[in-house]
Amino acid sequence: MRTACGLVVAVALGLAVAMALPAVAAAPPAGAAVDQGTRRAVVELFDRMPLLFVPEPLSADGGTGFVVRGRETSIWLSQAGIAYRLQKGGDGESARGWVVTLDLVGATPRQPIGEDALPTKVSYFKGPKDQWRTGLPSYGSVRYHEPWPGVDLVVSGTAGELESTFVVRPGADPGKIRLAYRGAAAVRLEADGSLVVDTPLGEIREQAPVAYQAVDGNRVKVAAAFELEERSGQGRQTYRFRLGEYDRTRELVIDPVTLIYCGYIGGSGGEYGLGIAVDSAGNAFVTGITSSTESSFPVEVGPDLEYNDSGDGDIFVARVNRQGNALDYCGYIGGSGWEVSYAIAIDTVGNAYVTGTTQSREATFPVVVGPDLSYNGGLGDAFVAKVNADGTGLEYCGYIGGSDGDGGEGIAVDEAGNAYIAGSTYSTETTFPVAVGPDVTFNGARRTPSWRKSRQTALCSNTAALSAGQTTTGPTTSRSTKRATHT
Repeated sequence: MRTACGLVVAVALGLAVAMALPAVAAAPPAGAAVDQGTRRAVVELFDRMPLLFVPEPLSADGGTGFVVRGRETSIWLSQAGIAYRLQKGGDGESARGWVVTLDLVGATPRQPIGEDALPTKVSYFKGPKDQWRTGLPSYGSVRYHEPWPGVDLVVSGTAGELESTFVVRPGADPGKIRLAYRGAAAVRLEADGSLVVDTPLGEIREQAPVAYQAVDGNRVKVAAAFELEERSGQGRQTYRFRLGEYDRTRELVIDPVTLIYCGYIGGSGGEYGLGIAVDSAGNAFVTGITSSTESSFPVEVGPDLEYNDSGDGDIFVARVNRQGNALDYCGYIGGSGWEVSYAIAIDTVGNAYVTGTTQSREATFPVVVGPDLSYNGGLGDAFVAKVNADGTGLEYCGYIGGSDGDGGEGIAVDEAGNAYIAGSTYSTETTFPVAVGPDVTFNGARRTPSWRKSRQTALCSNTAALSAGQTTTGPTTSRSTKRATHT
């Protein structure tokens, strides 16, 4: 039985192929506007197109496998497992590459088999003519038949996403499934159950796995989680799946989702990405600081499409789609002073909450609703802002602070939409909006922090934590040289 697949990898394809496609519309004359209906039809067509798994010699001894080639990510499938080659900077001498391998630990080497033959033929015209490879077949999926007893691994994909599924036959032991990453700078589990693989060119993120069984036409969920093995051997990290109770007389499907992409968010000025969150659909939300104006920064939709600062820096908030190839929205939050955002959180419907520090007064800062609509002075106030789900505007935005320096450095949101902000303050209880507790008295030595706009600012006296009923706090960052934002 063919099942839904899991391991999802965003790739930027760049193959030279000849293929037969359904007719959409003739190309318009040069300079003519493209009809929006035609544009949508083309997008929908490519969204349905399968990835092309092409047979490829993988070793000098004649070993073969399959490859999906892309501009920034290429994937090889061999008897040993799956290898990802990440590349940035094009194809010239300045290009940077990194290889991460996913080994099938303890598995019997199996030759991957192409399934779902496609009409597309692939040709490589490289080097002398006698080295050309033309008319190669392509497949919509690749199957590893029982690398572990009673377990198949099926790899497929559409719309630039690589998908994998582990299919456990009745009576087979899913505990035999063990995987190991090699070539990673670090591998770690996060609080949401996802597995993050760090590389110099970006991260690979496996969302918390989903497992299920088909019972009377319905999917019955089985509890599943990643489990890292402590003794994995030098240079690699081994992990497995920890499963809850399930019916061992039925087929079991284990469905992790892996996202791979890396890229830039920036303009001609300087940017720092300082906070990131991921929603249940795999969209990435990024916040930080930028000194680039809208003439070069990739503003899209909102919340504000115009740069507000004289040069020191505005906050930016951006949502990257799950494939990692486009911005759903990207815009500014700021006033005429300096501000920075350190943290971001997402609620169940896609609203984004950010917190940080601002030196902009209410005359230019986009205050709305609360929690405080008036700037409190000193070296900066903490702020909290809620960006609506489509990124077009702010549900609320306001200050939290006293007469000295205050900053928001962490944020979380509960199921009801209440925001919780943590940070630091130099303001005493005479001006800071203390309420209830846990402690309503300032405990530190009152001294002036030396904030420097050219580097990240740290406020290190009392930690302030509060629940904002209608609002949440804002981010804090600092101006710097332009950096790549890896998500």
